[in-house]
Amino acid sequence: MAKARPPLTRSEIMARIGGRDTSPELAVRRALHAAGFRYRLGLTVCGTRPDLVFPGRKTVVFVDGCLWHGCPEHYTAPRTNQRFWQAKLARNVERDITQTGTLRAAGWAVLRLWEHALSPDALAETIAALADALNGDLAALARFRPGPRVHQVTFLPGPDNRESWVLWDMDDDLRLVIERDRPTRRPRPGPRP
Repeated sequence: MAKARPPLTRSEIMARIGGRDTSPELAVRRALHAAGFRYRLGLTVCGTRPDLVFPGRKTVVFVDGCLWHGCPEHYTAPRTNQRFWQAKLARNVERDITQTGTLRAAGWAVLRLWEHALSPDALAETIAALADALNGDLAALARFRPGPRVHQVTFLPGPDNRESWVLWDMDDDLRLVIERDRPTRRPRPGPRP
């Protein structure tokens, strides 16, 4: 009889999360291919590795996950190992800003899609707008501008579940600080009685 495997540790679980061929990225690729668009994968452009590259249109597409890239609508700061996650988020957002600036300076159009815009309900509308943007529609291009990202989260002291967010707008190089209620209902761990 085979031995039962012990459950995976948090580290082992996180190590299995891939950075390529994610389900949102695959959904975009399938839909664009079905719409007649051809793209390159794994191509390095100006020292960056976009998810999709359209060399003839001089356009790159990044599919950004809400957790990993600080989506202002859906980001929830992890409660454990907060120092690590703060640093990870800050590095990711700073890398996104640097990549976007480098590509734009070289004359490339940079389109960034949020993972939540690729849900089954929103996919058709997002792909139609993306197709318009790839065909040069300026209004559609504006929809995919990088916009603000959560750069840092600080849990505020006190009995209520509040936090302070620093948002970094990638287009304007502007930082905003907002206070908000924590998006989850679980109370923050505190001292035991």
